[in-house]
Amino acid sequence: MNKEQRRQFFARKKSAPNVAKVGGKFSFSRLPKVMQENIKKKLAEKDDVMAEGIRGALPGIKINGKQVTKDNIKDFEKKPVKEKIIVKEKKLKEIKYTKLDLKKLSFSELKKIAKKFGQTGRSRTGLIKDILKSQK
Repeated sequence: MNKEQRRQFFARKKSAPNVAKVGGKFSFSRLPKVMQENIKKKLAEKDDVMAEGIRGALPGIKINGKQVTKDNIKDFEKKPVKEKIIVKEKKLKEIKYTKLDLKKLSFSELKKIAKKFGQTGRSRTGLIKDILKSQK
């Protein structure tokens, strides 16, 4: 369109045209805030999803039948789960092994028990001593 045709076209409209001269990439965020709001309102008149977005609803997101909005999104956040590591450590320390019980076990079973107490060893008798010491 040349300038004369543009003038004739917009002369029929009530409001001034929104014309953006772009020399490269167009960035909506660089427009003045007033113009951004006007454009958003005009889009919202034509599109229901845009209208809901301006009101604060997040379109298409429903949890348990409730519409998620900017205000109530905190209600749907997951609460952190407390770990049960402390309970396991207490149970290990509550079990008391005797020297006779440990002698009956195989070397691989002794290594597993010693590992729980933070002990390592290369001989059967050394593992038994380490486990008994760490229990006290």
